[in-house]
Amino acid sequence: MSLDAPTKKTPGIGFLVRSSALFFLLIAGVAATSNARFPNPNSKPSPGGVDTREFLQKRPPAGQKAEPREKDSARTRAAGPYRGGVNGSRQTWARTYSRPGTMDISNNGVIYGFRMSPALDGGLFLLGHTSTQIPASYDSCVMKVNAEGEIEWQRVYRQGKGQGYTQFIRSIHPTSDGGVVAGGENSSGLLAVKFLSNGDIEWQRQYDHEGKRDYFTDLQQTGDGGYLLAASSGDPGGGGIPDESDILLIKLDSSGNPAWQKTYGGTLDEAPSGFYQTSDGGYAVCGFAFSPGSGSDTSLLLLRLSSSGDIEGQTAYEGSGISVLSFKPTGDGGSILVGSAAETGSLFNGDAWAMKLSAGGAVEWTKTYHGSYDERFRSIQQTPDGGYIAAGETNSFSPFNYGRALLAKLTPDGEIE
Repeated sequence: MSLDAPTKKTPGIGFLVRSSALFFLLIAGVAATSNARFPNPNSKPSPGGVDTREFLQKRPPAGQKAEPREKDSARTRAAGPYRGGVNGSRQTWARTYSRPGTMDISNNGVIYGFRMSPALDGGLFLLGHTSTQIPASYDSCVMKVNAEGEIEWQRVYRQGKGQGYTQFIRSIHPTSDGGVVAGGENSSGLLAVKFLSNGDIEWQRQYDHEGKRDYFTDLQQTGDGGYLLAASSGDPGGGGIPDESDILLIKLDSSGNPAWQKTYGGTLDEAPSGFYQTSDGGYAVCGFAFSPGSGSDTSLLLLRLSSSGDIEGQTAYEGSGISVLSFKPTGDGGSILVGSAAETGSLFNGDAWAMKLSAGGAVEWTKTYHGSYDERFRSIQQTPDGGYIAAGETNSFSPFNYGRALLAKLTPDGEIE
C-alpha cells in the first residue's frame, strides 16, 4: 500500500505542518501498607529473598527551563523467587517464556521481551523478538496470556528468509473488540497487523512511502474505531534513521486503510515520541526537534491537533539530554511524560526523569531520580489517588551494572512514596 507524497508544509507558530535472555514477566500486587519507602542503599536484603535496598534519590527540578508464519510453540514455566521491589510488595506470579528452536550463544530458546499491554479479559498481550540463527535474524513474536500467565495463543512474524532479515513489531495496544493491534516496520516500510481476540489475523497492511525512509513510533486505536499511526519520515539515511526527518501521522479507518496523512516539521529534524487521543477527539503529540546531523539544540515539542490533524496549539520546552519513553494523559486534562535525562558529569549514565504538564501545556513540575548508575522510566500510569506508578529499569543494584526491573510509586507532585 503506497502513501501519497508528504503534504505541503504551511506556516505554524514556530513550527510547520508537513533485556534479558528469556522473556521474563513478574506480576506484583502491593500489600495494604502506607507510605512505603525505599530503604537505605547499604542495607542487606530482607528475609525471604526480597531485595529492598534504596537506590533512587530525587534531585532538584531540572529546570523548566508481513506474511504470518505457521505459529511456533512457546514454552512457559514458573520462575524462581524474584529479588526486587519495595517493602510491602507481594509476588502474584512470575513466568518465563521461551521458543523451542530459537538460539542464543548457549543454544537456549529465547524470546527477548519488548512490550506488554493489558487485555480486556484481564490477561496480557506480550510482544517480544526472537531469533532462530546466529548471526541473529530477529522475528517478532506476539503472545496472549491469561490472568494466570498461561499462554492462550502466539504468532511469529519474519520479513524474509535467511540471515540479515529483520522485522520489528514495535508496539501492541488492545482494541475495543478484545483483540490487539500491532505496528512496526520492515525494510519495505511501515506495517500494521490487527488480531482478533483468538489470535486470528483480521487484516494486515504495509505502508510504502516512495522515496522516503520511515521509522515507526506507535499505533493506537482511536475513538471512531479507526487507528492513528505515528512515525518519523525523511530521506533515507545511514543506520536506518531518516535524514531531515519530520513527524508523520497516518489516520487509518477500521480496516487499516489510510484516511489522511500529514507531516509536521520545519528547518530542524523532528521525530515523535508518543501521542494520545484527547477528550474532544483530537490528538496530543509529543516529539523532539534537533539540529540536522546532531543531537544538539534539542527542543521537546508538544502539538495539540484537531481530529483531522490540523495544528491547534504547540509548545516547545528545553529538551537537551532528555529521552521521552512514555506520554500519557492525566485526570486534570494535562499530561505526564517520563523517560531519562543525561546525568550531570557523566558521559554514559542517565537518571530517571518525569515532567507534569497542565491542560494548557505549562510545566507544573520536572524531576529527575538519581541512582548509583543508570536508570530510566519506560512507562507510567496515573493511580486512583492522583499519583503515579512508573516502571523502568535500573543498574544501581549491582556493581557490575546488571539491569533490574524498576517500579516506583510517585505522589501527585512527583515525590517518591
